[in-house]
Amino acid sequence: MSKRLEELLKKYEDENEFHFHHIDKENIIFPAMIEYAREVAQASLERAADNAKIEKEYSIKYQDFIPDGVDKESITNPDNIALL
Repeated sequence: MSKRLEELLKKYEDENEFHFHHIDKENIIFPAMIEYAREVAQASLERAADNAKIEKEYSIKYQDFIPDGVDKESITNPDNIALL
């Protein structure tokens, strides 16, 4: 288990400590997992944006290379997944 997920589980346990005997573990684990998944998704998207490669095309009109899109593989690369 990742350190960040452990921190989130502890956070939710601490928040629900007073009511813990009325709450089953799923009410602590599920919200922690959702928050962790959101953080991983956000970090992964940020890494993908940093690693995105812009495809360029030479423009005769501008006598220079101009952006022509983003290389999809540079974004969908599994190395962009950032586990916390």
